[in-house]
Amino acid sequence: MNNELSKLIDMKKSEEEIETNHFIIKDNILRFDHLTLQLSNISRIYAGTKRMRIPVMAISIFVLAFGTIRFEGLRWISLIIMGLTGLYIYMVYQRHQSNKEYLIFQLNSGDNYSLYFQDAEFLNKVRNAVEAAFNHKNMYSEINIAEQKIIQGNHHVIHGNQANLNTGIQQGNTMHSNNHEEHSSTTVGDITDSNIHHSTFGNQNHQKNEQPVYDWPVLEANFKAVITSLKNEDETKQVNRQVLKAVEEKDAKQFETIIKMNRKIFTSNLFLNTASGVLAQVISTILGIR
Repeated sequence: MNNELSKLIDMKKSEEEIETNHFIIKDNILRFDHLTLQLSNISRIYAGTKRMRIPVMAISIFVLAFGTIRFEGLRWISLIIMGLTGLYIYMVYQRHQSNKEYLIFQLNSGDNYSLYFQDAEFLNKVRNAVEAAFNHKNMYSEINIAEQKIIQGNHHVIHGNQANLNTGIQQGNTMHSNNHEEHSSTTVGDITDSNIHHSTFGNQNHQKNEQPVYDWPVLEANFKAVITSLKNEDETKQVNRQVLKAVEEKDAKQFETIIKMNRKIFTSNLFLNTASGVLAQVISTILGIR
C-alpha cells in the first residue's frame, strides 16, 4: 500500500519541462533554445505519458481534514476542506487523462527534463535518434518538433546549375554532387574526416567514384521505427525486415539491391508517410530520384 501511495506523491529532486520546437544533437550534446545537456550525463530516457503524481501538500491536507472530522465543532469545516482537496485531486487526474506524450531525460544527478510531443509516433522516432547518438560519436541531427522532421547531418540540396553553396567547415560528413557545368561552385571551407563522392573541385579534374558510406546505426534506428509503426503484417513490413537485416549486417550491396527491387514499396505513400526525412532521402538517392 505504501509503495502504491508513493507512486502518486511527487518526491522527485527536480523536474523541468523544456519548451522548444527545435533542438540539435551534436556529438555529446543535446542543445535546446536555453539549455544544453550532455549525453554522457543522461542515465536513461523514457518515452510515453508522465506518471500521475499528487502533490504532497494535497495529500497532507486531506489526511489532516479527515482526522479532525470526528470533532463536532470542526466537522463541517473538515468536510469542506476534504471536498475542495478531493476536487483538486480530481482536476489533477483529469489533466493526466489528456495523455500528453513526453520524452523524459533522467540525469545521473537524479534531475529530470521532459519534452512534450503531440504525436507518439514522431516521439519514438526522436527517441531512436537520441539512442543512436549514444553509440555514435560524430553525429549531427536537427529535430524539428513543430514540423515533425528529423534532418541527419548537414544536408544541402542544390537544384540547377550556376549555383553556389558555402558549407563552411565540414567534419564527419558525406558530400554528394551531381552538378556538371563549370558555372556551379561550392565553397566547402575546411574538410576533415569527411567523404566526398561523385564530385570534382576546380576545372579539368577527374572524378573518383566510391561506394557510398552509410550511417548504419541511424539507418537501423529508422528502419526499426518504420517496422514498429507498420501495423499490418503485409509485404511492406516483410520487405522492411529484409532491409533491416541487411542494415544490421552492414551489407551495402544487399541493402541497395532490396531497395531497388522493391521500388514500388519504397516510393509508396504508406512508406513515405511513415519514414523520417533522413530515411526518405537515403532511399531517393539509391533509386536515383531527384
